[in-house]
Amino acid sequence: MDADDKTPPVTAAEWFAGGQRIWYSPTPARVLSERDAAEDPNALQVFERVHSPAQGEDAVWLTMLPGFPDGSYGWAQVDRLLSDDLSPRLYVEPVGQGDSDKPKGYKYSTLERADLIEALWKHHGVHRTAVVTFDYTSLGLLELLQRQVERNASPDSSATTISAVFMMNGGLFYDAHSHPWQSTPLLRSPLGALGVRGGATLARGIRPRMDAGTHLLPRLPPDR
Repeated sequence: MDADDKTPPVTAAEWFAGGQRIWYSPTPARVLSERDAAEDPNALQVFERVHSPAQGEDAVWLTMLPGFPDGSYGWAQVDRLLSDDLSPRLYVEPVGQGDSDKPKGYKYSTLERADLIEALWKHHGVHRTAVVTFDYTSLGLLELLQRQVERNASPDSSATTISAVFMMNGGLFYDAHSHPWQSTPLLRSPLGALGVRGGATLARGIRPRMDAGTHLLPRLPPDR
């Protein structure tokens, strides 16, 4: 970890200034050049932030998928603590969040977010990556893992391989996700205070394992 407790927090303006908005077409899902975007009626712009992209084809990327509603800026205070050993890093901003476009009538879904992530991987030449998710983007990761399993039956050497995952505050089942109008009132109750204290205790238990380099989750088996 590079930063210390005395380092000023990263502001939203600083975070977005360190990334870029790129042209993207959701149908088919691909990153566009400015010329192609001018001819594509569905073209829109999405924000991304990349740390140390030039690492060679054998580099294992770290893909960071955000929660709602803070988007990629939710990772800003985490990013400043990460060393260059954990790079290249790709921070994805889904359509409708942060500095990405928010088109009216857009068909938001887990599938379209997974498509965007794959398009960014292809654009940056990502061959292998670990993926960290927070909140609802865990569903997008599960979709990507399912696609990887399906590809194993007929290997595609051009596709990105997910080598490890770490899911936080997410869910395994779409219809079991909680909603703010259910969880927010609970946080204001005595039960909410107990939950916050329990989460802090859990975090203190995890930190020594992270510092020791212990894997918190088992790695996925290598592709066959």
